[in-house]
Amino acid sequence: NAFPAWGSFQAQSSQLEQQFFLTYALNAAPGNEGAVAYLEQTMSEELAAAVNWWFDQPEETAPPTPFVEDNPEYANLPSQVIVDEGNTVMDEADAKRVAAEESGELGGRFGLANVFFAIVLFLAGIATLLRRTPIQIGILVLSVALLVVGGVIIISTPGWASIG
Repeated sequence: NAFPAWGSFQAQSSQLEQQFFLTYALNAAPGNEGAVAYLEQTMSEELAAAVNWWFDQPEETAPPTPFVEDNPEYANLPSQVIVDEGNTVMDEADAKRVAAEESGELGGRFGLANVFFAIVLFLAGIATLLRRTPIQIGILVLSVALLVVGGVIIISTPGWASIG
């Protein structure tokens, strides 16, 4: 996980909800009305809704705890809200990572074209220093060929026309 603190916070929040529920369930026995009333007053609205849904289920089909995805109130628990927010942020981060990778690939192609253009300038400069015409022409032909290769790299790179 790129954001370990979120996972830790979610785990702590989930554990607190489960511990609170367990304390509530243990005290729900007859004779503990005072403890149950206190726990009901201090329980978050989201947890209370999840627990109430759980208590309303028939005993033979009820899940062992209210912390199941079948519970319509489960998604509203703070621990699950944290998970949803974290997933949203992770999705945004993945989209930005993909965009950055694409930009990096484009930058690499432009860098490669620049290398070809630098070689062209170097060879053309060398050609002016030589005295033998056939060698000058050969180096200039090679320079033009490399210039074409660099141009093809630039033109075949998406977004090249927007450079300005």
